[in-house]
Amino acid sequence: MDKKPQYQNILFALIIFGVFFLIIELTSRVYLHFYPINYISWRTEMIDGTIVSDLQFNHKWRPSLSAKIPARGSYFEIITNKESWLEKYEITKTKPLNVYRIFYLGDSTTQGVVKWEKSMVNILEKKMNQYYQGNPVIEIVNTGTSSYSTLIYYLLIRHKILQYSPDLVVINVDMTDIINDMLYRKRMVTDNQGSPVAVQPFELEDKNRFRMTPYGIIEIPVLDNWSQFLYDNLSFYRCMDMFYRKNHKTKPKIKLQSGWLPWHVKIDSSANWLSKEWNSGIQENVDFSMGILRSAIELLQENGVKVMVTGVPHYQQYTGELSHKPHEILKKVAIENNAVYLNSYLSLKKQISGTNIIKYYWSSDPTHFNNSGNEIWADAQYRFLIKYKGTIIP
Repeated sequence: MDKKPQYQNILFALIIFGVFFLIIELTSRVYLHFYPINYISWRTEMIDGTIVSDLQFNHKWRPSLSAKIPARGSYFEIITNKESWLEKYEITKTKPLNVYRIFYLGDSTTQGVVKWEKSMVNILEKKMNQYYQGNPVIEIVNTGTSSYSTLIYYLLIRHKILQYSPDLVVINVDMTDIINDMLYRKRMVTDNQGSPVAVQPFELEDKNRFRMTPYGIIEIPVLDNWSQFLYDNLSFYRCMDMFYRKNHKTKPKIKLQSGWLPWHVKIDSSANWLSKEWNSGIQENVDFSMGILRSAIELLQENGVKVMVTGVPHYQQYTGELSHKPHEILKKVAIENNAVYLNSYLSLKKQISGTNIIKYYWSSDPTHFNNSGNEIWADAQYRFLIKYKGTIIP
């Protein structure tokens, strides 16, 4: 009997392999459906389009968006209006009568990586309106966006927020803001006076080469990009990675601001103000960002807007692993510029110190509050605002 041509044998082998792989992939997807991994990909924004590029603000939430984004074994909700702010309605430029309008600026912590009603801003707005009973109505607009920083807050104030009749602006400076600013400066556009007017979007090549972490900027090796691609797109690969790390007791990978990367890669820490020892690079980057924060405060005050500044504490600042010095720096800048300052680190210290990470933060993420963390943070902000009744609030 004649032998089958060699190409037919190869084709048959490929078909068998394809069917076998498809069965494994489908089985892995079923497994992950019931036993999800605490994971969010840094490629998510490129895949589902929840984040879009912006010529002034580098990036923003897609306007008029409603999405549930899987993360940390659950999901968080993003609902935006036409301005890409986290609101279910459009904000009018002319403020309605009997409304006291507060804008919250921040990154993903202010945004809230929790379900909609569990975010700090939404909890706070509800508490404030229960207190005031409609006289006045307290409207809190959440502009929190993943990876925003002091430079983007300034641009938002300059180009957008002042058009919407704010009474009070609360600037939530995250511990990652200095690192973010360091990268955004590479795309910053200034006017003739040297003031920022835009942060242009990154080129795709830069997105694939660099990643921001709470500790510095990482340049990603080519092989890690391929590894990340497989992790993002194949359930089978994620299961294999999970089982390997569990069986070999490997250390967890560094948790990035918006994803995972292998922890052995080199980190540029020249903007890591969480370090207990500073070098000239850290000082220079902090000086730049604090200068931008001063400009933001001054711009608001020049337009008759009250200003409150606070910082977002990370879990490792309570364990002593990371410095809490940034909160003192923020206090100094706020006081020197006649802004009200809430030390969120000290306000939450009694509750968080000595607790397991999972009580107030996500188990795999020491930089973002979980549901309970958002609740105590909202309560701290509420108590602080009521304390200043008659000054920064009615």
